[in-house]
Amino acid sequence: MVSEADQVVRGPLTVQDLVAVWWVRHRDEFKLYPAAFKYLVSIKDCRTTRIAANALECPDGHVSHVRISDCTQFLCPTCSPNRTAKWVARKVKRLLPVHHHHLVVVAPQSVIEIWRYNRKQVLDILFAAVSYALQKALYDQFGIIAGIIVVVHTWTDTLWTHLHLHFAVTAGGLTDDGQWRHTPKMLLRDFTSFLATARSTFHDMLREFISSEDANFPNATTDKQANINACRWRHILNRISRPDDPGRRDDHGFHAWTEPSDEPIENLLAYMRKPPIQDDQIVSLVDDTVTFRYRDRRCPKPIPVHLPLRDLGARLMDHSAAKHHKRQFLLFREQNR
Repeated sequence: MVSEADQVVRGPLTVQDLVAVWWVRHRDEFKLYPAAFKYLVSIKDCRTTRIAANALECPDGHVSHVRISDCTQFLCPTCSPNRTAKWVARKVKRLLPVHHHHLVVVAPQSVIEIWRYNRKQVLDILFAAVSYALQKALYDQFGIIAGIIVVVHTWTDTLWTHLHLHFAVTAGGLTDDGQWRHTPKMLLRDFTSFLATARSTFHDMLREFISSEDANFPNATTDKQANINACRWRHILNRISRPDDPGRRDDHGFHAWTEPSDEPIENLLAYMRKPPIQDDQIVSLVDDTVTFRYRDRRCPKPIPVHLPLRDLGARLMDHSAAKHHKRQFLLFREQNR
């Protein structure tokens, strides 16, 4: 009998194949929390009869067809391209026909420890704090309320955990009297006040959450252990609350920059919705080592990465899709209000 692992390593490899092999070889080495379990199972079983299938048949027996369902996971590399294309088409149809800036905001990486145990809550706080700071900065500097779409990415090109937000921001906005004011050349005149507001708002909201009963702490089986964890997390918060040092970048502050945004809004939205790794990046699986490639604008050729299959599955688990992975405050075309 041929094992599932033997079946999936034949032919061109996909992310679904790698997850299926990982499931057979390394699943027992990990304690999967519900979101990670659902994410990996969905990738492994996407477009197979293990997800769902509908049999369509002519009553007279002339035609029969089996329709296999998608897993509908946001970050599934198998079925997400079709859903991403439909999502982009819907958004572009409704968005204002103006230029959009691409803003990248990197969250304090020291908060990853808190995020791993409170994923939805920390992302909600991060979305709220940075979106508020951005709208406040735009209003203070230009007197406008802009339309924004923001998506969180929790990964780097090499699949390391890295919390950052991608914003698509209209190059202009509405003034207090309802008139449109263009800001085509720059998103913000000064990023310092924006980052300071984001940091202080994020710190205050996160401190309030940690002090509440809704916070989940690691290994908090006793009151003493819970107090130790709370003290450690408060130490992280104290580091986040320190003022930014312009001459130093560390893991406790916010950082932001604007990417070149000459590309159409369709390309930007598609990039914001891309999964951590795609099928065309996979090169090989040899002796339990995965080789995949990624592109860096500083290098003309794709850069290869060699990663143990065990670690690949572990990193994908860290990026299991949260329910609330995106936010939006949109200014629609008049006919779509």
